Amino acid sequence: MKLLVCGFLLCASVQAQSTLGLSVYLDNSGGQGTVAQLQSFPSSYAFQTTPVGSVTTIGVRVVNSSKSAIEIAQIGFVSGSNQNNSFSSDLGVDFTLAPGAGQFFHVNFAPLATGATSATAQIGVVGASSVFSFSVLQGSGSPTLIGLSCNNPAVALCDGSILQPSVATPINFGNVPTTSSESATFTLTNGGSNAIDPQQIVSLVTATNNPSTGFSLGTLPANIGAGSSGTFAVTFSPGNTTPQKATLMVAGNSFALQGTGTASVTGDIGSLTIVYTDSTGVNLAAQAGSPINFGTTVAGSGISASLLFTVTNPSTTIGPVSVPSISVSGAGFALTGTNPAPVSIQPGNSITFTAAFSGSTTGTYTGTLLIGSRSFSLTGQSIVSLLPTASITVDHNPLLSQQQAHVTVNLASATPTAEIGMLTMQFTPSVANVTDDPAIQFVATNGRQLQVTAATGATTANYAGQSAITFQTGTTAGTIQFTVQFPNQPPVTQSFTITPAQVQITSGTAVWQAPNLVVTLNGFDNSYSTGQLSFVFYDSTGKVLTPTAISVNATSAFHQYFFGETTTGGAFSVQASFPVSGDGTQVGSVAVTLTNSVGQTSSTQVF
Repeated sequence: MKLLVCGFLLCASVQAQSTLGLSVYLDNSGGQGTVAQLQSFPSSYAFQTTPVGSVTTIGVRVVNSSKSAIEIAQIGFVSGSNQNNSFSSDLGVDFTLAPGAGQFFHVNFAPLATGATSATAQIGVVGASSVFSFSVLQGSGSPTLIGLSCNNPAVALCDGSILQPSVATPINFGNVPTTSSESATFTLTNGGSNAIDPQQIVSLVTATNNPSTGFSLGTLPANIGAGSSGTFAVTFSPGNTTPQKATLMVAGNSFALQGTGTASVTGDIGSLTIVYTDSTGVNLAAQAGSPINFGTTVAGSGISASLLFTVTNPSTTIGPVSVPSISVSGAGFALTGTNPAPVSIQPGNSITFTAAFSGSTTGTYTGTLLIGSRSFSLTGQSIVSLLPTASITVDHNPLLSQQQAHVTVNLASATPTAEIGMLTMQFTPSVANVTDDPAIQFVATNGRQLQVTAATGATTANYAGQSAITFQTGTTAGTIQFTVQFPNQPPVTQSFTITPAQVQITSGTAVWQAPNLVVTLNGFDNSYSTGQLSFVFYDSTGKVLTPTAISVNATSAFHQYFFGETTTGGAFSVQASFPVSGDGTQVGSVAVTLTNSVGQTSSTQVF
């Protein structure tokens, strides 16, 4: 066993280490493995053959093996005396490694041309007289299978050359006024032997799947044969002045897009910022580059989808902005409520209006929103309701106080489509002068609403994979009402009653604390009407020590407790103390009776 351990120690110590105190490792763990698990970076490393226009990436870790801090200046890839741009790294510059510390980074090979190339990987150290060369990198570029280039002198990187996949170096459309746009023409080249379908390999995405983006993808070409090319456009039409990003995906490769909107500060229609609130409450910027989506409604249901628009003249604008008109066109779309135009918006002020969509027949609808001279496209879809009729049941009926029960949203048949709805609960107390019981809530969220999902093929909706959703019934008599609302569906509501009940004792104790007998009871009264208490004491043989019950009228005390400033529901803890002359240890038990408006409850506690 000692020999095995010693062997591991020997292996861990034989690493490529520079006189500068740096060690470099191949790291396929994403930076999560220990140094002892890593492979020392070889003096010569060959990347796999990579098509021009694609990239191959490996993980690397540099470790400070010395006893002093080392400041890294840069990492470079040199062929002879020139930089080799086929190799690159995401390692930051000018940072310090503490003794024993390591830094994970990537080294990329993205060939600029076909054929073999090589470079020496070097790490520069601040204060050192020489660089640390840790490996000779080799790679070979093969003919481009799918190449991408773009043309527009006003757009960074769009000079007609083959683009390298990158999210770090964006294709920058620059500064574009909110009333204008900038386009770039992309050329997709098929260097393979089979035809490709751009519809399958080209898409435009955002990091947060935000549908509101200033970037739009033009019409994609039809199938591109071997050795042929096709073109498409990407347009940046910003709706606000914040920097915007998107990603152009081509055959699995990512190309970062970036642009910034600009607006006049003198006070014209381009100065305005326009946002709308979607059905989930998220605020999105209105962008000329992407349609404002109202979602789906059920055809002929009369239920519409509405969006609230806010138009603001920023406080940085030096003059008011006149909005002569606001209008909506297109079947199914309309303004609702008050139209604030014509209006002059002072700097720092806003106006609001609401637009709605409801299709009379099934299909996809399009429309246009005009705010002065600024134009935004609208879209919405009207469908036949595919969700079966929903109903609500609970597993305990009638409900009782202070229990955990389960509510289920049932579907009349298996749903052919997935839907997400909202399940809410409301509580109406039947006790006079009581407004709520906060203990009545869903257990999973500690609240009174949660999202439920009706998965394709399901006959019940579920939350976190459970169709029986647990809730607490609290300690107050009243009615719990459940409502489930799916998109474009009328709400379904079902009520369940918790009736007033006798006092319930959940626990109790009886102890001798000389010179008193102390009786403590915990329980609840969901009618909030406890009044009379009575106590009968017995000795250890069961003989009655108090032939006449000791009665206490506690109506006032309980009323003050239940209806005080703190809302605790009908739960209570009551303690009664009885002075004893003589030996209290001779008392064996006590029978307690509590009376409320419903009846009597008895409990015996043993000392």
